[in-house]
Amino acid sequence: MPDQPLIYFIDLPTFPKGVISLSFPAIAASLPEKYPIVFVDLNLIGFSDKNVRDFKSGNVFFVGIKVSLQNYKYAIDTTEKLRTYNKNLKIIWGGEYPTLFPKEASLYADSIVCGAFENVSSEILADLTLYSLKRSYDGKKNYNCSVLKPARYSILKNGKFYSQTMGFPLETSRGCDKKCTFCMVHTMQPLNNFKTLNQLNLELKILNGKYVNVIDYNIGSNKEHLDNVIKAFTSSKTLGWMGEMCLESLDDDDLLKRLAKSKCRIIYCGLESIDEESLLSINKAKTNNVENYSRIIRKAQSHGIQIAAGIIIGMEGANKGNIDATFQFYQSIGIIYAKLTFLTYNPGTKVFQSMKRVGAYLTDKIEYFDGNHFTFLPRRVNKEEVMASLIENINSFYSKRNILKRAANAGLKDLEFQEFIHFNLSYREVYLKWIKNDIFNNEEGFKKLLNKKYKKSNAIIQSEKTINKIRKKRMLRNQ
Repeated sequence: MPDQPLIYFIDLPTFPKGVISLSFPAIAASLPEKYPIVFVDLNLIGFSDKNVRDFKSGNVFFVGIKVSLQNYKYAIDTTEKLRTYNKNLKIIWGGEYPTLFPKEASLYADSIVCGAFENVSSEILADLTLYSLKRSYDGKKNYNCSVLKPARYSILKNGKFYSQTMGFPLETSRGCDKKCTFCMVHTMQPLNNFKTLNQLNLELKILNGKYVNVIDYNIGSNKEHLDNVIKAFTSSKTLGWMGEMCLESLDDDDLLKRLAKSKCRIIYCGLESIDEESLLSINKAKTNNVENYSRIIRKAQSHGIQIAAGIIIGMEGANKGNIDATFQFYQSIGIIYAKLTFLTYNPGTKVFQSMKRVGAYLTDKIEYFDGNHFTFLPRRVNKEEVMASLIENINSFYSKRNILKRAANAGLKDLEFQEFIHFNLSYREVYLKWIKNDIFNNEEGFKKLLNKKYKKSNAIIQSEKTINKIRKKRMLRNQ
């Protein structure tokens, strides 16, 4: 084995595109620095001539590929292509697909990781050194966030080519204490644990001058941890941050004051619908009290914190009336953005089989279970009615006219108003591409989006520059 063999990480085509993924920077942090890491994001570029020379040279320790249900076929093709360069390459798959389908994934990769790679990285390196790589590694057990090292963002050589609107990703905890029926977090991250205040301070120091996107599933699940996050951001030199928690957690003026002081700009809440039957069907009726939505959202907005919200399409009871009503409520209350996801029960999970009693699966193609496709149809739901309402509402909600109205409905002025507008001009691009490519009726349209290399339009570049200037002005104004 050469003195300094390379480690290659490969991100496969995925959609939506353009947001910085934390996966490989986090994994890279768990590896000894003596190994040079080469990261190739196939959403941005293909393999270069130098990459091919490296693969052929025998100087690659292993190739790690992140595989989801959406792109597992691309993983198969990429693995076969790599072996044409060098049949002795050690190729390791990790991510959603090998965690849910370990037997199937093992047919193609030399080894697979189920769950968190960081938990088994030392074991994998040791086995590779001894030429005794195991067929699979279980990273789901006993992982501990308090020992994780800061992500190595330096492996992202093309960082400027990603969307800057959502900011740099930061993980402060793993797992979630809620039990939403559709959610896969308990399969991928079965334990709920947290980074320490010292870890957060160190990581935020690395992100000085950046806008940060805390990607935890529920940053408010533990009050002590949330206090640490607030303390760390308050003392940091970041431009601001956004995160995710349950709306009910924000029904606390003292918490909102501290969040605002810490430069928290946006909290994403999985509101999903304003229809109680729909919420009950996904086990969200206890965490989502519709009667409290308006009051708590207005309270958060009064502290300068914007609320973003999820909408799950195709829940039990879904129809044009309650879909229209949900979008109309989001518009009138001034939701900064709505993240749209189709109801998805992932193959390979226990809930997948159990849900057959309340509905029917529209496809058996695993790659469609990505949240971008209508895969599950509850009884008494008319797919055509739901889809027609969805398309109509996407066009309306993300029209420039309604973006302006929503900013006004949120009670914003001056810098905050401008940031709201430009944020939406960037964020809406994904959904306009949905419509333009007719992905709901034409799978070829979706494949086109999946295969296309990501490149920001000039309009998006200008919006991002404006957003960055506004964020710097807001930070200076509030010092």
